Amino acid sequence: MSSVSYHVSNLLEKMTSTDKDFSLAPLVRKVKEPQLETMVDTLCSNMVSDKEQLRDISSMGVKTLIAELPLSSAGLSLTVSVCKRITSQLIGAMGKQEDVSVQLEALDILSEMLGRLSGALVSFHSSLLHSLLPQLTSPRMAVRKRSILALGHLVPCCSSALFSQLTEHLLTELAKAPPTSLTRTYIQCLATISRQGAHRVGEHLEKLIPVVVKCPKEMSPHVATVTKLCLKFMTFDPNYNYDDEQDEEDDMDVEDVLDEESDDEYSDDDDMSWKVRRSSVKCLEALIESRRDLLLSFYASLCPALLARFKEREENVLLPPVVACVDDTFYKITSEALLVTQQLVRVMRPHGQNAAAGFDPRPFVREVFSATLKRLKATDIDQEVKERAITCMGHMVCHLGDHMGAELQGVLAIFLERLKNEITRLTAVRTFTLVAASPIKADLSSVLPEALSVLGSFLRKNQRALKLGSLACLTALVTHHAAGIKPAALEPVLSELPALVDEDDMHVSQVSVALLTVMAAVCPSSLAKISSSVLPGVFRLVHSPLLQGGALAAILDFIKALVGSKTSSMGYSQLLRSLTEPFHSSPSSDGVVVHRQSYRSVARCVAALTSACPKETPATVSGLIQEVKNPGSPESARVLALLSLGEVGRSGSLGGSREVQAVILEAFTSSSEESCECPEEGTRNLVAECLGKLTSLEPAQLLPRLKQQLKAGTKCEEDRTEVKQNNDEHLKCKNDDAAVLQRLDRLVEPLKATCTTKVKAGSVKQEFEKQDELRRSAMRAVAALLAVPDVERSPSMAEFANQIRTNADMASIYQSVQGGEAGESMDMS
Repeated sequence: MSSVSYHVSNLLEKMTSTDKDFSLAPLVRKVKEPQLETMVDTLCSNMVSDKEQLRDISSMGVKTLIAELPLSSAGLSLTVSVCKRITSQLIGAMGKQEDVSVQLEALDILSEMLGRLSGALVSFHSSLLHSLLPQLTSPRMAVRKRSILALGHLVPCCSSALFSQLTEHLLTELAKAPPTSLTRTYIQCLATISRQGAHRVGEHLEKLIPVVVKCPKEMSPHVATVTKLCLKFMTFDPNYNYDDEQDEEDDMDVEDVLDEESDDEYSDDDDMSWKVRRSSVKCLEALIESRRDLLLSFYASLCPALLARFKEREENVLLPPVVACVDDTFYKITSEALLVTQQLVRVMRPHGQNAAAGFDPRPFVREVFSATLKRLKATDIDQEVKERAITCMGHMVCHLGDHMGAELQGVLAIFLERLKNEITRLTAVRTFTLVAASPIKADLSSVLPEALSVLGSFLRKNQRALKLGSLACLTALVTHHAAGIKPAALEPVLSELPALVDEDDMHVSQVSVALLTVMAAVCPSSLAKISSSVLPGVFRLVHSPLLQGGALAAILDFIKALVGSKTSSMGYSQLLRSLTEPFHSSPSSDGVVVHRQSYRSVARCVAALTSACPKETPATVSGLIQEVKNPGSPESARVLALLSLGEVGRSGSLGGSREVQAVILEAFTSSSEESCECPEEGTRNLVAECLGKLTSLEPAQLLPRLKQQLKAGTKCEEDRTEVKQNNDEHLKCKNDDAAVLQRLDRLVEPLKATCTTKVKAGSVKQEFEKQDELRRSAMRAVAALLAVPDVERSPSMAEFANQIRTNADMASIYQSVQGGEAGESMDMS
């Protein structure tokens, strides 16, 4: 040990010599904690030395040491100890007001340490905040900027109370109307902490001046005001009059006389107004990026003003003409220019508007088309440029195809060639989809047969994105261009579809069924050829426990279209029999148990059939009623009949049957009681759902009878309701990550209480089952929350995740709801 200490001391002494051949990095992970502390003390002491060279070397040494500190759990205690030792020294160094260079080095090191190891410095957050705030008033701009950077790194991991303290301090100082330089500093600091701690800004937003793009809901009342101000200041140019260009020649003589005087008083180099205009444009860009829900209104209010600013005289505000950049020699500029051109085309002629109603794009079509076509034809260019050129030209055909004349067919031929190329085929598939769905309805007859054949071959590929894209493209082509498709051209596609309708990939099945639905509506003769091979797969999906959501909705649409086409080999009765057949066989006969989800799926399919064939409804309802009344029918068939009656009644008429009410009342006293004695929890829940849907048909008569049948277990139901409410609150926010983060603390505590509650000893089996169901439901909500970006910044969520990870019982439940892959999902370190 003494030998190691000697080598460390010798290495540190070399810092003061002229020999610079030494490195600390290899030592950090090898020496013991006492030697590491010696290194820290020496480096920090030298950092405030009077010798500039020694200060620089020592600062570099501290940064190297921080970068080499281990982040793994094994070395975390050492990292925390060293960070605390460095922090205490840096706080002292920041107070060296007489030596700015020391302050700057200390702030640089602190920013790097907070950026990498902020979580290890929680106990120092408060003292760091109080040390950094005075630096915001430093007379040196460099010190203020570095202080803002350090505060930005502090915000993500600090407590909510500390964040509020920082925000209130900045707002209070702004309210004192400080000098312009300090005002700018405080605003920049607010903007920085708003970006770094976006989910915490909501409660302070009412007092904040900058646009906080991460809080769209709280920002909504201010969007109109901010937009108006940005449009106003986007044209702020007090030293230049754009409207006087016509009078410029007339006034030349006067200007020549005044040139000598004005040159002495003012120069364009002194004009900083372009910064105001550029900032306004950037603010509008942030609004557009963050509020996609307002794009339609932005098109109307912002696009004309932005297009008008192409007369801008400063390149710092708007780039040179975009089209010229498409021909640039640097591939990155070309690629970005093509992307901008694509967006310009969409603005020039938005769908839903004709040229006479707004901006007339015709004068610009030739210039934009020629530049894009040159890149589209090139084969010896960067892959990114190839793909952007295909997409950009696709948007041109989609929005301006009727202005291209004879050249359109040449463009379509190039698209077809790109479709056959393995490198560009996915981009070409998406482009064909875009063109096919365009309201312009470009003539695709020259490429349609060959394109259908190529797209059909893609359905055999293992590349999932290509398969899905091809299905979407085929759906668009059949929907919008069926008149130009001959039955023979669809055969390469039809032969591939049956294999795609399978529960192994429900999304591929959903898109495939959507294509079948379109075929049933517009080209039923083609669908009739494969009905015998594709329908068994559809029925397997209907009976699958995995069917729900979009896939189920697609099958319902398909069944309606199929029975309406009247070309299938299976009519109404055959379809109804194939749907309900598995429920009429007892589980013991074939060993197959129908899953609870299948009841719901088949019931909705029965309702879809009756809605498509209203004439069949009375007979179908009568058959379902007889099924419920027949004590000899399997329980699964009776439950399905009840659920089907509810779905048929919800979607339309029950055919005027007078027996429905009596059957429902009988279900309260007979079927529901029998089911409550059933040991399988799923059946009891299904019957409860059947009765609930049926009661909604005649609530005044049936609800009192239902209330009379309620048993004990009210407390359990209250718990169940609370968990469902919490889950519903999360689901409402699932498309708004910021909203989820703002409500996270409100969600964590009830979920934690549900996961940790234990059933009292001696309770009946059903109580244990119900509590287990509640815990699994809560764990599914936890899994969804952990998938939200930046959730690891929440201390309460991080603590709960760690509790789940370290508790064997909770970890087991979490793994079961995650399919046994909880290891990576629970990594919150």
